[in-house]
Amino acid sequence: MGRITALTGLCAGLGAYLLAHVLLRYRISNSIGRGRPVAFVALMVLWPFADDMPALAALTVAAAIFVVLIAYEAIRYREPRSYIRHGGVPTAELMSGQQVPET
Repeated sequence: MGRITALTGLCAGLGAYLLAHVLLRYRISNSIGRGRPVAFVALMVLWPFADDMPALAALTVAAAIFVVLIAYEAIRYREPRSYIRHGGVPTAELMSGQQVPET
């Protein structure tokens, strides 16, 4: 019983975290993005299969999902983050992936 609870905590806990981010983003900007919803779905797909694999393998797959998510967001939002870090003001157009204004 303890192993199933741990795997449920792993998948459902991380999924709840991602779902909260998606819902907050939707509440703020009326868009859900792509990366976090896909990662959420991947975790929910992992959940039923996690019981049949070793705990370390389930943890590795969950960690890999987050590594891919972080890499995707680092590449996808590279220019807006750089612009904001150098004193720019974030706008909806900037965060939607349109061209960054020249400074």
